[in-house]
Amino acid sequence: MHINSELPIDYVSPFTHLRLLKKGDFLESENGDERYPIIDGQPSFLAEPEKGEAQLVSRPVAKMSRKRQLIVATLSRLGIGEPKAHQITVSIARLMLRADRYLRNPDYLFLSESRPASYLSPMHWHRHSFMKKALKALPLKAQVIDVGAGTKPYLRLINTRTTRYCAQDLISAEQNKIGVEQERVDFVSPSERMPLPDASFDYAICTDVLEHVISPTNVMKEISRILKPGGKKIVTVPMICGEHQQPWHFQNLTKYGMAQLSYDSGLVMESIAPRGGYGSVMAALIRFMPGNLLRGHSRLLRMPLLLLTYLLSPLTSVVLPLLFIQLDRLDRQKSYTLGYHCVFSLPDSPEEST
Repeated sequence: MHINSELPIDYVSPFTHLRLLKKGDFLESENGDERYPIIDGQPSFLAEPEKGEAQLVSRPVAKMSRKRQLIVATLSRLGIGEPKAHQITVSIARLMLRADRYLRNPDYLFLSESRPASYLSPMHWHRHSFMKKALKALPLKAQVIDVGAGTKPYLRLINTRTTRYCAQDLISAEQNKIGVEQERVDFVSPSERMPLPDASFDYAICTDVLEHVISPTNVMKEISRILKPGGKKIVTVPMICGEHQQPWHFQNLTKYGMAQLSYDSGLVMESIAPRGGYGSVMAALIRFMPGNLLRGHSRLLRMPLLLLTYLLSPLTSVVLPLLFIQLDRLDRQKSYTLGYHCVFSLPDSPEEST
């Protein structure tokens, strides 16, 4: 039974782990020393604006807001009513964002909640194939937390087998105005400091998140804390890939780095598999070539270059990648890989992890 009947999760303080109670539009600790806002039904556990991760959100959002206000003011001077000016501004922003996303990532046109993988993309194809197989092994009525849920691409696969799905991310969909795709999550908090009781989930998934946190070890330890003994953690990480979601891309991890993370966080690594081999790397690089070579030019050239990128798409997005990916069959070592797919388990006793 939940203590807070109006919320789907019983929250605790991310700092002291004291129980939090709902009081109006806030969650407060039992001793009254801590208070966290509930915004549109979504608890937020971010640091204060002058501290920590909240700075990463506040500056870009404020900058984007000033730009939009300037466009609205300009349109208003031209005799366009303010409501219509806001609609035009939003449409312009969406068009520019879509064009920029396509230049950065040709898979953008193929990705959505209903199609989480672009089958033309080696990176997304390998990851989706692994996740589909791993999630099919979920026991019925399992309780799952999705750490760094983002667009929640595997929600449909998870919901068919679980009784409880909880999504966490550092930024909410409402706050996100900086170009990173986002779905609504259950609560907003840093991944290394989640407001959840110990041993509260059977499974945790963390897909392509660890490269975006300053301390992967702290995140892995925090996930271990909220896992029940015997629980499992499904983790994917990229290795060979370009910078993305700047400036929140801090490192890429090798299989040896993942083994060290497993040891440091008290987990047992049950399996680790490469995300393709040399052929997949070449296929991915050729798919991203047009956008990476053409980015950074003046805005006057952006639309012609975007048109050129579209014209090159059949060759760079389909024909050449399909040829290069066949080289994976010859690559036995797969030391050049797009990333790793891992399954960890939390032992019933600390001695089992050694």
